[in-house]
Amino acid sequence: MKKYFVIFAILMLLLGCSSSAEKKDQAVEKTVAKEKNETLEVVEKTATNNVGSFYENESDFLEEEKQDTPKVEEIVEQKPETTPELFSKNVKVTSDLDYIYVESNGMPPHETGEFPNPANPNTIKQQNYKFKFALKPVLASKNTKLPMGPVGIAFNGVPIYNPYNAEGADAVKAEIFDQCEGHPDPQGRYHYHQLSDCIEGSKEKIHTAIGLSFDGFVIYGLTDSSDLDECNGHADKERGYHYHATTTFPYIMGCYSGVPEASDFDQNTGKLPPPPQNGNSPPPR
Repeated sequence: MKKYFVIFAILMLLLGCSSSAEKKDQAVEKTVAKEKNETLEVVEKTATNNVGSFYENESDFLEEEKQDTPKVEEIVEQKPETTPELFSKNVKVTSDLDYIYVESNGMPPHETGEFPNPANPNTIKQQNYKFKFALKPVLASKNTKLPMGPVGIAFNGVPIYNPYNAEGADAVKAEIFDQCEGHPDPQGRYHYHQLSDCIEGSKEKIHTAIGLSFDGFVIYGLTDSSDLDECNGHADKERGYHYHATTTFPYIMGCYSGVPEASDFDQNTGKLPPPPQNGNSPPPR
């Protein structure tokens, strides 16, 4: 009798161990399944957050893309500050926290044509230019028309004029220029209405900086005009808002997109271009 009792006890012990092991295995399987499901959820969530096609609505994806695209105002703030090193050695440049101050005698560092000549009775004379440019230019709420006389300056110290002559006609088509696309006005001020061949790299490299507009934005080399605004400018992340020279009107600038420094305007000829007129043209401007 005692023998059967021992055998029964052993059998019960074995059954208990088997049941415990089975429960343990079930617990392990549930844990693994739970972890697997959580992993799948994490993977699915990650994919949803990073791939546009996983967004519930296409509009949600487009809205996030829109938020990642900087506004023009934000791009302007990202523009690297203009430095005095951009100017030629013949130009005196100083600066403070707000402005760059430029002094130039206006004499081009390159060769010029012979003036006066039959097409232009004016003589090139030294000037006493003193301009200042905002280090952190801002876009204006509306564009400003360009005055007559200087509207900006090339980094070689030569002033840049608007695209009109004294009659309000297209100066590039109506006037005669020397081999460097420049000429003097009646006050003896040598200047450009268009990009000069004598500014190195300006026609081969579109991101060669060639000068500054009186609103403080940089003017760059020759590019296609198809994506430029009416002032001949546009914005990108690297350079912020800036102008480009083109082979078509307005050639360098068509207006100010930013806030121009009024003190830089020519006090004698700082007026808007007159409307086109019939008759003989006055001396080139």
